[in-house]
Amino acid sequence: RSLVGSEMCKETDTLLKQKFRPEFLNRLDEIVFYKPLSKTEIFRIVDLLLEKLRKRLEDKQLELEVTDAAKECIVAQGYDVNYGARPLKRLIQSKVETLVARKIIADDPAPGTVIRIDYDGQKMIFSKTIDIANLQNKTPRRTDHVTSVRRGVFYFVEVALRQYRTKSIWRLCTPS
Repeated sequence: RSLVGSEMCKETDTLLKQKFRPEFLNRLDEIVFYKPLSKTEIFRIVDLLLEKLRKRLEDKQLELEVTDAAKECIVAQGYDVNYGARPLKRLIQSKVETLVARKIIADDPAPGTVIRIDYDGQKMIFSKTIDIANLQNKTPRRTDHVTSVRRGVFYFVEVALRQYRTKSIWRLCTPS
């Protein structure tokens, strides 16, 4: 109670006694008073929520960078004094995660790609996508689904030829 202020606690106690019966108030163990979150605390919460998304993207060997402008947009649109930081999580899911998911589906980024999210003054955007794997020439970039299917078919044929050198491929592909 000392953090919030004794006057506010006394006022709240008086209002509760006016609105609720003593039987109800007696059932409450404790009344907890919260002070509003500061801007720096909200930014730390946004960083924690974005870190969870980064860890999920690490499974796909992708990295996420969010600019300060995008973070400020998330704080401005997602924080509500009445609800606290809960709307931040929903906003990150609807704006950032959806944008990242669409980027992954559309471009099929190679492992090692850094996806950078920015805010242009109106909406969240991709400011730049950096493919670290192509810069270092460690992993070849996958182009599209058709190319990866073709690679899979060629691999299958190559393995089949190695295993069954004496048999023809036609006998392998036709049911007996």
